[in-house]
Amino acid sequence: MFEESHPIDRLRPAAYNPRRISAEEFAKLRESVRALGVVKPVIVSEGTIIAGHQRTKAMRAEGHDTTPVHLLGPVSLTEEIRFNQIHNGSDLDESDELGVSVPVLSPGWHVLKPSQVMVANPLARGAVRRKEMLRLLAKHGPWGGAVALDDGRVISSADYAACCVQLGLPVHARVIPATMEAIARAFLSASYGVYSYDHLPRTTWAQALAQMNRLNGGGLRELRSRTYEHAVLPHVTKRERILDFGAGKLAYVKRLSAAGYQIRGLEFYLQRDGKIAYGEVQRHVDRVLEDLRTYGPYDTVVCDSVLNSVDSVEAEQAVMLTLSALCRKGGKVIFSGRSLDSEVERLNNRTCIEKSHTRRQVNFLDGDRISAIFSRGVWRYQKFHAIEHVRELTERFIGKRYEIRDADGRTLTQGPIRTTGWSVVAINERPAPVEDIESGLRFEFDLPLPGGKHYGRAEEIVAAVPWLREGEAD
Repeated sequence: MFEESHPIDRLRPAAYNPRRISAEEFAKLRESVRALGVVKPVIVSEGTIIAGHQRTKAMRAEGHDTTPVHLLGPVSLTEEIRFNQIHNGSDLDESDELGVSVPVLSPGWHVLKPSQVMVANPLARGAVRRKEMLRLLAKHGPWGGAVALDDGRVISSADYAACCVQLGLPVHARVIPATMEAIARAFLSASYGVYSYDHLPRTTWAQALAQMNRLNGGGLRELRSRTYEHAVLPHVTKRERILDFGAGKLAYVKRLSAAGYQIRGLEFYLQRDGKIAYGEVQRHVDRVLEDLRTYGPYDTVVCDSVLNSVDSVEAEQAVMLTLSALCRKGGKVIFSGRSLDSEVERLNNRTCIEKSHTRRQVNFLDGDRISAIFSRGVWRYQKFHAIEHVRELTERFIGKRYEIRDADGRTLTQGPIRTTGWSVVAINERPAPVEDIESGLRFEFDLPLPGGKHYGRAEEIVAAVPWLREGEAD
């Protein structure tokens, strides 16, 4: 339900709001409110602001007592958070490319029938974002608003208006004079904050919820790892000692072991019957420690699709330091992740055909290219890399002798990475300081568990790798 004047003092912020705004950006937002008024409604559910936190703060600072709002009925926490993210992202739309227009109207708020809204180019970029809007609109009804000039041109949130038209829903539009077009475009296209997930909980073990059912995933064909098929198998032999670090459900470890390869797998969040197999993981740690004490570092260390599931920069660095520590100098480190270029291209597609209904539709990246989604009661994170980020990681933590490949196995010398994933085959030169490497090992072997527990193997792993300090021949 739309209310043009809702008391601001009845609204409370949501604790999870991921947007953070600088003092300079907030001052500009206040200037926008002074110049344009409030041109987009705040989205509210049972008194909680779902979207429009910074706008509400700016209105309070400017002395406003009321605000236009869309009042939703009760929604789940997951839906609240998705509203928050998609609404923040809806401002970054393709208003001009869509060519949305409305009748010539006087300035102020208007509720338009879908037949009154024209969409000249429904195949504009941003189809993935619009698909997510369509899902929220179909489930909850109209919840946003568009900004139009009094000559009929929609200049902001045209994506939202186009989605309402597609579903036959009314469109709430704030009309402003065309004489204010330049100033309105400047304010409405400005950045008012960035995504920041620093204040959200890190339930690191929940990252395992995204583990794929490799090889035995069901269906008519095996779900194969492109990293293994294109980067690992062509580069390893049965004479080498191999460690799969972050081995998921151990599918490839089992297959290669059965084929005669000397491979060990370690997955700290190994799932059995929906729970972390704590005892089994500890036994796997014991075997890795015994390997290291008896034979020294591994010849090859594999890390398949782990870097895309880290929940912080610190975690990413710890993984890379651990890979270098557990691989002998001159050995091979093979690791992979998700492509930033491919994700950006997907979000700019003009059509949206997803193979999976459960796939996350829109990612909202913070300054470290990490996206967060609230699912099954916990926050989960994904990280994306462009080729320059892959190079920086490899050279900083592994060495300068390496190849980057796309998900189809093609060697890349420059970006963009157009496939959904990438992999690196690198020679381990172990360039990082010993103190940093030991810190990374302690981080990885003392990962958190539910209930405030930790694995507690940090000092054992440092003691098992004396070659870090004693020196090691290539």
